[in-house]
Parts: sequence; C-alpha cells; structure tokens
Amino acid sequence: MKEHTVIVTPGSSFTERIGETLAGTFNVLTLSDEPSGISRLVYESKARAVITTADSDQLESIIILISTMRSAPQLFVSSGTDEDLNSITVPEGVLLTRLPQDPGQAARIVTVSVESRLLREEEKRSCSINDRITGLLMESCITPGVQGYHFLREAIYLYIKNRDCPSNLHKDIYAQISEQRNATVDTIEHNIRMSITRNWEHSSEQFRQATFGSYCAKRSCSPKPKEFIAVLGERVIRDLRLSSPGI
Repeated sequence: MKEHTVIVTPGSSFTERIGETLAGTFNVLTLSDEPSGISRLVYESKARAVITTADSDQLESIIILISTMRSAPQLFVSSGTDEDLNSITVPEGVLLTRLPQDPGQAARIVTVSVESRLLREEEKRSCSINDRITGLLMESCITPGVQGYHFLREAIYLYIKNRDCPSNLHKDIYAQISEQRNATVDTIEHNIRMSITRNWEHSSEQFRQATFGSYCAKRSCSPKPKEFIAVLGERVIRDLRLSSPGI
C-alpha cells in the first residue's frame, strides 16, 4: 500500500516511532513546522491518515485543512485522557480514533483501520462501477439473457480497473475472463462480438449518438469489441466522476 500516504506530526517521539513502524507499509510523511508545509502534505497528498498528539500545536490547523479535503483522512490522536479526546471537534465524516500509548500497538491499529476503510471504499466503487456498466449495457439492448452479456460486462469492468496500465484485449482482459469463467478466449471473443453486432441496431439512436458519435452514421455498422469496451468503459468513468467525485 505504498501508494497510500500517512502523515505524522513532528516533535513527538511517540508519533515518530509510529511513523517508523508504518514506513514499510505506507508512504509516511512528516509535517513541516510551516503552515504551507501542512497544507501541501495534508491537502495535496490526499493522505489516508494523520497521526498526532492531543497537545500538538498543529492540531487545530490540521483539523481545518482536513475539513477542506474531498476525501477526509482518518485522524489518529494519542491522548492521555478521555477528556482530551472529547475536547477535539472534527468535521463530519472524519473518523477520530484514540491510540494507545504503545507505539507498536498503535501502528497496528492505524494499519488495520486504514486497510478496512480502503476495502470498504473499493467495495463501494466496484458496486457503483458494475451498476453503471449494467445500465449502459441495458441501454445498448444487451440484456442478461443475451449470449455474451456476462463476458462483456466483465471485460468492461477489467478495462476500467486496468485503465492506467495499457492492456491487450486478448492477452490480458479475455485471458482473465477465461480463467474465471472456464471458457476459451475464442469463445469469449465470439460471444462478445455477437452480442454487440446483433443488438447494435436495436439500441436507440439517441444513445448511440451520445455514446459512440460517428459510429451512428450507419445503423448496421457496429463498433468492434475493443472499441465498444473502451468507449463504454470511459463513459462509466466519466459518469461516476460527475455523480460521485470521490469515487
């Protein structure tokens, strides 16, 4: 999870020791003493967690900056008493967790908590993606009863999941589906191609024009599987970003 950032405040041997323990799992950054440094690390890095102490001089500034973030990180505070913790007011949606005084145990709590949140976010994102893919396929008149529907839905999902890493349709996407579905790559390709070709002309002209543009010049000219998967995949990504920027 090195791509995920955890921020620790300086000036405390407790937070520094936690940071050292977490360094093997997360990208650990230490706040500078300058307000600009706090802003850069908390806001721009989109940190997953901030670890500080209840008496930190930077606590108020950190809470203010957290409230401006699109996806609020978890705030972990080392506090000697419940009274100290109760005195901290955090923005809505920010999870405040009190850490034990043992740095090793505290580091484990941070790790488990952040990993659990990441898992929940991924599950939510996956459900949103699958729901939108299903909706677009239905608009394309490719329903669950159509042969190739499930292959096509999985292909679009895998395209989205691997969008940042260029994928070969046959070697990467179809191969993964082949392993999951116990079907040959040729069978997957054939069924996907047929599901697009046979149902293309049944979809509404408005949908085709809005989604595929120039492909609507001829009703009989359906997109190739690679193009169909990429276009619908990009449409899903666009729609989700517009409706839920944090997804």
